[in-house]
Amino acid sequence: MTGWFKATLHGCGEVEFEIEETKFWLESVLPENPEVVGLVLSVKAKEKAAPLPCDREISYLHMQTEWLDIPVTALVSKDLAALDGFHYKLDPEAEDIVDWPAFIYDGGSYGSTIELELRLTHLRDGMYKLWMTGKTEFDDTFEIDTELQFSHTIWRIPDGSRDDRVEAFQNRLFEAKTFNWQWLGDPDPVDPNLRLHSDFILKSGEEAQ
Repeated sequence: MTGWFKATLHGCGEVEFEIEETKFWLESVLPENPEVVGLVLSVKAKEKAAPLPCDREISYLHMQTEWLDIPVTALVSKDLAALDGFHYKLDPEAEDIVDWPAFIYDGGSYGSTIELELRLTHLRDGMYKLWMTGKTEFDDTFEIDTELQFSHTIWRIPDGSRDDRVEAFQNRLFEAKTFNWQWLGDPDPVDPNLRLHSDFILKSGEEAQ
């Protein structure tokens, strides 16, 4: 993978990790708030040189945005470049924070990000450049510069049933020709795992013509 994942770990100093896997997708539970979607960015990286210059046993880091809700107006198009130019900066003083928007998992513990800034730039065919910097509740800081693929979307409703509003939401945000979508899971009001899963089918801008 291209890019780098650098972290200044409390008690260890600066450590560089080798990026192994990156991806991101959009998801939402409808119709709770049809004007907001969840942006999930995932970057996994392994330690370049072992052992660390400290007593912490960390062989890899996994950064993931888990509660990063963005307005649908942040989507600038209905195709693979929908998030081109997207910028986010956490305001730690905001009164409406229920959950911190991301975490860093080091194989033993999760550190919520109390500072976070990121930017996405579309490169080609749904591949984006990600720049991100942040700080966790444990005073670990990190910076990421890499590429990641906009892979899919997932929409569902709370009662676990199939609902036309889910397909309508999909078509509202993205052109139908951009996706190969299908319903996955089974209707179940107790365990609502039925969801509309959409994989991108376009491989190049030429195919979208």
